[in-house]
Amino acid sequence: MLEGIDHIDWQSLEHAYGDASDVPDLLRRLSRGEAGVLDTLWGNVFHQGTRYSASPATVPFLVEILRASGSPEVTRGILEYLHGLALGFPTDLFPRPIDAEAWEAQLRAIDRGTLRAPPPEKPRDAYERWRRMVDGYWATTSYFAVEAVIEDVARFVSHDDRAIASAACALVASVPRAKARTVPALIAALDRDLDTRGAALIAIAHLGETTPHTRASLALEGDDEAHALLRLHAAVAIAIGPEPIDERVVATLTAPLGSLAKRESCFAGTMSALVSAALMHVPPIHREAVVHALVAQHEDADGLTCLQLSRDMLELVFPARAPTRGSELTALQRTAIEAIVRSRGWQWGNYSSLMKAFGLPTKKDELAAWLART
Repeated sequence: MLEGIDHIDWQSLEHAYGDASDVPDLLRRLSRGEAGVLDTLWGNVFHQGTRYSASPATVPFLVEILRASGSPEVTRGILEYLHGLALGFPTDLFPRPIDAEAWEAQLRAIDRGTLRAPPPEKPRDAYERWRRMVDGYWATTSYFAVEAVIEDVARFVSHDDRAIASAACALVASVPRAKARTVPALIAALDRDLDTRGAALIAIAHLGETTPHTRASLALEGDDEAHALLRLHAAVAIAIGPEPIDERVVATLTAPLGSLAKRESCFAGTMSALVSAALMHVPPIHREAVVHALVAQHEDADGLTCLQLSRDMLELVFPARAPTRGSELTALQRTAIEAIVRSRGWQWGNYSSLMKAFGLPTKKDELAAWLART
């Protein structure tokens, strides 16, 4: 295994902490089942969303390890890591479409000589432009490296381990140009357990395809949590995909999530965040029900999930910026802001940036005071 790894000049490649000469040893250790190595790779070859020249070079070897792995922890970890290499933070992007053709055009427009040249020291904005160009180049190149091996990933969508199957479904759904080859594997996965079926339904919809299994799953009877989760997955699939959204879909998505809210989602982090993303696709005629559903989700969501819930809710109630005075808010806008004041999201600095983007006070107490003024 990994016979070709020494044919790569790793010392000439870079990651977050310098040259990538340590990467071959890390990959060899991973091939021996040392799952903890992935923590190191998340920190150097992929660092807080940034990809480097070493990032696409690791992909073929990661897939080689994936094919041979007997460790569920390593297998799932590699699938999630490949998703990160491809898209940075995939759960933040879902369910926005992937435009691979546009990314290819951007790559062709980049002067390769600029990549090899030393970065400009002055002026500062010139360096920032160079940095964005380099980071974008390696991020996009990493995506195409993962796209090239996606059929290897598709083998795992019917894996007996539900977490592995779901991670593979989410990754396959991020590569639309391969859907002619991967959708058949997703359709085959619909015969697996209910969790895998739900993930496959969302992946098929995200790829712009339909299957009668989606409506059938939405109508499936069963009072247990597994059936409730499948119906929720089916409703999300219809909302984000090409099928028409009907009253049953809206009712399913706006119903209280209860214990399902904090369940892990391979597509959006949590089921609460997944449903929030789907609610953004519901027709405006249901706007009030959608906002009230998001308000209810705020009550129990953790701080990170609140960031997405609040972002989605603000986009719905403020198509433009918020009014300058709290007294000018509509009843629905006021309901949304009150939920945000109560939310746990303020522990994250990103919350202040979110408020600023909509012209709202950026501190919790200031927002509460602004809301109280008449």
